[in-house]
Amino acid sequence: NNKLTRSIPSNLRWRNVTYFDLGSNQLTGTLPDDLGQTFSKLRHFFLDNNQFQGTLPESYLTVGNGRMEQFAVNNNLLTGTVPSGHTQFNYLNLYRLDGNNFVSMSDTTCRLSVLVGGENVEFRADCDICICRDDLFCREC
Repeated sequence: NNKLTRSIPSNLRWRNVTYFDLGSNQLTGTLPDDLGQTFSKLRHFFLDNNQFQGTLPESYLTVGNGRMEQFAVNNNLLTGTVPSGHTQFNYLNLYRLDGNNFVSMSDTTCRLSVLVGGENVEFRADCDICICRDDLFCREC
């Protein structure tokens, strides 16, 4: 909530950062590809309510070395397919993807209600990109 502008630079080397919140600013550009490698201790990651464009890099699935607890990129201008393979999200309790322009995501991503080793308390994605097989997962759509 600081009205920050421009983009996030690549090559940030903040290995000991556990909480990274740049939400509700006016940031633009694409998301750096290397955050999965450089933020190895990250647990809380918020880039929501900005103007990021492009795709969600697959390296974001490895941010925090499997100990990510909160991940929010909602309300941006992101496009493409949401990366799958969320076995790294063992402790995730908040995963926000809604309010973007994603075109698809895998069934396994749509069904992230309880993850291996943890419990996902809040998962939000736009209903038109989730393929629902039964009413249990689609009551709000």
